[in-house]
Amino acid sequence: MLLRRHRKRRLNLVLRKSDFGLVERLIRRPEQYRTLATLLTVVVALWVLSGVLLYFLPDRGTFGDMFGGINALFSGLAFATLVYTIFLQRRELQMQRRELQLQRQEFVLNRGELKEQRLQITAQNEVLDQQNKAIQQQNLEATFFKLLELLNSVTASLEVKASDGVVHRGRECFTFLYWRLEQCYFSARSEGPTAAPLSVAQYAYVKLMALHESDVGHYIRTLYNVLRFLHLHQTESEYLYARIVRAQLSNDELLFLYYVCLSERGREKIKPLFEKYVILKATPVHKLLNPQDRFLVEIR
Repeated sequence: MLLRRHRKRRLNLVLRKSDFGLVERLIRRPEQYRTLATLLTVVVALWVLSGVLLYFLPDRGTFGDMFGGINALFSGLAFATLVYTIFLQRRELQMQRRELQLQRQEFVLNRGELKEQRLQITAQNEVLDQQNKAIQQQNLEATFFKLLELLNSVTASLEVKASDGVVHRGRECFTFLYWRLEQCYFSARSEGPTAAPLSVAQYAYVKLMALHESDVGHYIRTLYNVLRFLHLHQTESEYLYARIVRAQLSNDELLFLYYVCLSERGREKIKPLFEKYVILKATPVHKLLNPQDRFLVEIR
């Protein structure tokens, strides 16, 4: 602010000097023109007077020789007028050069002010960018926690009915589902003892979901969309949010989701997101259906 006031004072001083120069030129010009007009009037008057005298004198030739000196005088006057004109032009050029210098100083001051304004605009743009980022971060956090709330709500509303009529609710459903998955797994293994562990696990999962797809399908899709939201809106805090999601999952829930990742659809969409955000890091691998299954999904 002080620098701007100082520059304005300097600019006013420059403008005052420039105005003073213009006024000075306007004052001096009439005097210069008056002097030149007087000289021309005197010359014309002498020329007219000499003509009148020559007309009335009888001995014009002798009298005309007397004006040879006058001709030299007039030539000197013409030369003096030329020198005076050159002097006037020189003064005019000096004044113009001074005005150009003052204009150059004014241009430098304006350029400094423009540079200062450009810096201020750049700083304002940076502040606006930071504010926009903060707003985007707040919107992202609000949306994420709403999705997390939805996931917890879906988990709490789960209901799985066993064959004996017992209804399992909430996260207790995953204990029952994993027990049913274990039964399907060992049944499939007895039918094909030489089958690969992955094929057996996929077959057991298909049999389980044929019975309980309507019970837990919406839970799997909700969890997938929460992680997909983090993947699409990549920020510095996405892994922190992923850890928050992971902290919501129980051990039986992690075991069930482990075999969701081994299914055909799970390997295509869910498994890459689980491995990216290390969702299955806390999985109790000693409780897997087959010890060899621990190498089928990257959990750390």
